[in-house]
Amino acid sequence: MKYFLKKILFQYSINPLVRGGLRRIPLSVAQQLLKRIPEVRIVEMPVPGTNFRIKILSDPRDSVGQQLLQNGISRYEPELTGIFSKLVKDKHVFLDIGANCGLYSLLACSVNQNLKTYAFEPEPKCFSLLQVNRKINRLQNLTIIQRAVTDRSGILDFHTPDNHDHLSTMSSLIGQDSGCAKDWKTVQVVAITVDEFVRRNNIPGIDLMKVDVEKAEPLVLSGARESIRRFRPLIICEVLAHAEAVKIEEILKELNHRFYLITKNGLNFKDRIEPHSQYLNYLFSPQEISPGMFP
Repeated sequence: MKYFLKKILFQYSINPLVRGGLRRIPLSVAQQLLKRIPEVRIVEMPVPGTNFRIKILSDPRDSVGQQLLQNGISRYEPELTGIFSKLVKDKHVFLDIGANCGLYSLLACSVNQNLKTYAFEPEPKCFSLLQVNRKINRLQNLTIIQRAVTDRSGILDFHTPDNHDHLSTMSSLIGQDSGCAKDWKTVQVVAITVDEFVRRNNIPGIDLMKVDVEKAEPLVLSGARESIRRFRPLIICEVLAHAEAVKIEEILKELNHRFYLITKNGLNFKDRIEPHSQYLNYLFSPQEISPGMFP
């Protein structure tokens, strides 16, 4: 009952009405209730380096939205958001795999209104927030898909923190270690590969992919081999651990890609893919693209 009540109170169309009503009741119990119901509201913020603005639903359960509310886009993954906004300007098709609340999809569609964006997010609460963010930004060029992306299609186990009060950025197809397993739950999700998605939907090309799926990145790339070989997209990919780095490097060497660590000083060419203590994301580029072509 408590969970369903919270779910209702976190609805962005209901939350302001409830809080507004409580403010008008001159009773201490009403004011105490007001303090216990966090504010949910729509926040508009500028996209750094552009004349564009995006709207984000500020849900207190969403850590990404709360960071954006407090610090703005320019201070959220600043090394990545800056180069991403430049890379996406001249692209035609973008896949956002592990979209969460949809920040990078919103940035992409705002900066390049001719871009076709496909955002994949399997986690139900995050997908609901993604739906709201698409709606409030009135984006016609953003398609959202409630699917996990991996190396095979079907119904798969998906691991997510067992916490109703937070929207997780850590949910993954990869199981957790036994030490924290009791704090996680497993749900079933529908999964698809990039290659199958492309075939089913007659996607004419892919220019840019962003992959952030909490250590399942090698699975995504494995299920996208045909599309990567055919379309030669740029790939922005999170690298968290050595074991995943080895698998990613093996796939991308086979597909003839170069490796660049994304840092605050720009792109740093690397011979090997290795996790970094400060920077989490790499840009993987087809070898035929000259480094001088990057912004």
